[in-house]
This record gives sequence, structure tokens and C-alpha cells, in this order.
Amino acid sequence: MATRSEALAATQNVAQFASAYASDTIAQSIMQDAYFLTGQPIKTGLNYQYAQFDRGDGVTIPDTRAVGNDPYGTTLSFGGTIVPGSLKPHRCATDWYDVSANVTDQDILLQLQGGVRLATQAIVTGRFKRILDAASAAAGAAADTIVSASDEAVAKIQAVVQTVNKAAGGYANINILFGSDAFRLFSNAAKVQGRITGGATKAIPSTPTEQDVARLIGYGVNVKVTNAVYNSAAVGQTVTNSYLLGSSIYIAAVSAAPNTQDASALKFFEGYGSFSLTPQFVSSQTGLERASWSWYEDIAATNSAAIKLVTIS
Repeated sequence: MATRSEALAATQNVAQFASAYASDTIAQSIMQDAYFLTGQPIKTGLNYQYAQFDRGDGVTIPDTRAVGNDPYGTTLSFGGTIVPGSLKPHRCATDWYDVSANVTDQDILLQLQGGVRLATQAIVTGRFKRILDAASAAAGAAADTIVSASDEAVAKIQAVVQTVNKAAGGYANINILFGSDAFRLFSNAAKVQGRITGGATKAIPSTPTEQDVARLIGYGVNVKVTNAVYNSAAVGQTVTNSYLLGSSIYIAAVSAAPNTQDASALKFFEGYGSFSLTPQFVSSQTGLERASWSWYEDIAATNSAAIKLVTIS
């Protein structure tokens, strides 16, 4: 028997309605922040393979001069270890309303509107947190620490950018993800302000944008600030909202078009057609109408040398 949401979908296109709110601007912003460290997801089957550049493999210039009648010449090798991987299942659900309650169709639509938005924000925040955890594990201890009051912050980040670029084989697409606190400290650092004003003293500090900071650092880097927030308190405890990234900065080689063989730092794998922010509607045994989500994903550190952590205080 069709659920009430399913019955509504036949006449009022609830699925399309819910999908529109699944494209909530906050949820989409969080996903853009997450993929800034991995590139867009690579679609794959449940089992897959990728090249892991875990030994500092680089590009060795080959001797391509032909010798004798050898039809092939030098065999090129690009290093990296072929590693198997497997997607992990993810599922969650939430109850919308009591199907026995005397509510109108409009009430249901309003609950869908608010509920889908909140649920999808929570789902993609969880995805971002898993990517940041993978970034932390790959990068390890901070490559450098910036004291905003005195350090030449731009020069320190430039040095790390060069390290990441070399680890990725050169001409890498370098993304720099600032935590919200990190960007505040960096953009107000005395020597950063000095670069912006050309050394002149201003009564009111300049407020650089992401694009301004990218130009200051140079090397063709891309800069993004994440303002994603999560509740860091245990379930049932007083809510403690915290920034996911805070005063940390990740500098990573990220492919603009990820594949299983490029030397970027992290990759996000996702099942074919498995992830959708549009829920499925079912009736639960408790008499509540329920929306559920189900997908498969995995995150791999494919070149740990190509991602670095910088902290700022």
C-alpha cells in the first residue's frame, strides 16, 4: 500500500519538491568545501583500484634515443602502487510525522520542506567531516605554524605550496582550504596587511577576499574558506557548535578531473548513481512516515606527500 507521501507524489510531485530543497544552498556549499580537497567524486563499482603514490615517486626523464632495431625503446614507469579499495555502505533515516495524525497535505509538504533541508545539511556535513579526517591522517603533523602577529605568513604558505607541487609531479592544481578562524587570523596578520597596502599604514585594515589571498600567494593557487559548523558535544549534552576546520589550513594537490592514476592527495569514490539527496519515503513499523537515504562511498589517501597542514595563531 502506498504511503501518504507516495500518494501525494502522484498528484503534487512531492519528490520534485523534496529534491529542490535537497539542493539547499547551505548543503551545496558544504559539499563544495568538501570536494575542494578531493575533487569531484570518482564513480566506480563496489570494488575498485587506484594508484597510491606513497614513496615520493616522481617523473624520471627517459632516454628515448632508439638503439638498434628495438621497436619499443625505453619502457616508461611512473611509480605508484596499485591498491585495491572497496566502497562502504552508508544509510540513515528520519521520521517526518505520524501517519495517523489529522494533518493536511499542506502540513506534510511543509514538514518535507524543512525536514529535507535539515537532514541533507547533516548528511553532507558528515561527508565533509570524513574527508577532513582523511586529510588529517594523510597530512600528519603540521608542516608549519604561523604566528599572525609576527610571521611572514604569505612566504610560509608559499614554501609549503612548493613542497606540495613537487610531491604531485609539478604543475599541480593546488587548493588551499582555510578554516574560518584561520582566514580571519591570516587576513588580519600585520605582514599580510603590509603586502596588501604596499607597506603603507592604514587606519582601517583591508579585508581581502579569497581571490585577493590567492593573488598574494601566487603560483596559480585556488583559495577557499569553509564556514561549516557541527555540534561537537556528545548526544544528549549541551549543544556546542564548532567550526569543522577552525584555525587550520590544508594545502593540497587536487585534480580538476580526478582519475584513479593521477598523483593528487585525496580521492573520493562513490558508487554509480548511489548518492542522491532526494530521500525515499517509507512507512515504518511504529506508524511514522519515514524518509531514508542510502549510498556507497570511500575516501583514499592516494598521495600523502601532496597534502600539508598549516596552523595559525
